[in-house]
Amino acid sequence: MVGGAGKWQAPKDPSHQLDFWVGEWKCSGEMHGANGQVTKTNAQNSITREYGGHVIHEHFKMAGLNGMSVSVYNPQKKIWQQTWADDGGGYIVLTGAYANDKMTLATTPGPKGGTSRMVFSNITKSSFDWDWEGSKDSGKTWTLQWHLHYVRKPK
Repeated sequence: MVGGAGKWQAPKDPSHQLDFWVGEWKCSGEMHGANGQVTKTNAQNSITREYGGHVIHEHFKMAGLNGMSVSVYNPQKKIWQQTWADDGGGYIVLTGAYANDKMTLATTPGPKGGTSRMVFSNITKSSFDWDWEGSKDSGKTWTLQWHLHYVRKPK
């Protein structure tokens, strides 16, 4: 769904709040290292709805990182749940929701308060921004670690 000026309006059915992500995407942005170094990145991402429309399946490809995720809406808990795995052995579990024109999925804080989150924002029919952020204080403050701008590939 799209509202005025191409802005995404989340469907009333929360199980469709990630529908904006479904499609073929070109991604460009930058990674922000802890030492202040910024590295340009380019990627491709293919997102499909599968298994009766209940599963959002991601296939991410970038030089040095290939991975996939599955996301489902849990109506009992009223949250989105995502599992990510990649070719470096990475495995991340995230949960979250759509609110204030953003989809935010976060990890559970560890014993020392460290956590990460992804934030989808500036969502339109043809583009959006995705940020990966880290926190060392259980989410009180966030530091940008990776930004990607998604542009829908032409059909």
